[in-house]
Amino acid sequence: MSPKIPTLDTSNKEAINSWNCDMQDLQNDVEDALAKQLDTHGDAASLVGALQEVLAPYNQGEDDQLLVKEIHGAIDVENCNSGDGCTIIRQGDKWWLKSTERVDYGSPSSPERQHAEVAGQMIYFMWWGNLEDVQQITGNALGKLAES
Repeated sequence: MSPKIPTLDTSNKEAINSWNCDMQDLQNDVEDALAKQLDTHGDAASLVGALQEVLAPYNQGEDDQLLVKEIHGAIDVENCNSGDGCTIIRQGDKWWLKSTERVDYGSPSSPERQHAEVAGQMIYFMWWGNLEDVQQITGNALGKLAES
């Protein structure tokens, strides 16, 4: 069974709140699957294919595709429409976001914890992975329901 993005039912408050919870569960599931691949693959070439495979069911039928490609040993993650994204690099036994603030900030206790953070940032560039977008959609739906 292929995973899919939940459909928002705006008919009642319970359905809207349930959708919000389903979206958060989706985000957690995708973050876990991506972090697992970050833990498993130490080289960019093999990691790119694994990340594309994890994202494929969620990209299907979506206007915003999250594209993953290797560029000179680093991994570029990009939203195909907005161009928003991040670059991931390998340092030691961990994959890091290629930003000075993140790389120099310090070392988390484990690669797993670091990779979970990187995975969360990767899907942030998809609307369903951006918690702020999901909360705004939920708030707007509840507001319209209250007005009707």
